[in-house]
Amino acid sequence: MAKAPKPFTFTLTPAEAAFMTGTSITGRGGRQSLQRKIRDQLDASPYQVVMMDDEFGMLCRYIGQYRSSTKSTKGGGSQDRFRNAFARSLKDLLQI
Repeated sequence: MAKAPKPFTFTLTPAEAAFMTGTSITGRGGRQSLQRKIRDQLDASPYQVVMMDDEFGMLCRYIGQYRSSTKSTKGGGSQDRFRNAFARSLKDLLQI
């Protein structure tokens, strides 16, 4: 019997969390669903987000594959918001 995958736990700073909670979410696609789930978790437990493998994979794809052409640190699009919110935590997780 295979072991259940271990969840990824991220602790965001207040500024990082603000990238995910400071905007409205419209639409019902995959990105919006992930953003809503993250926002709901931040509402319930400030600054902490827990993701399973599939959600973590989505986050990585949104940050890496669908990045905007600008390198804004102010979070213009949703991809920038994901990147600005999770970049530090991902670097720590991956030890890079």
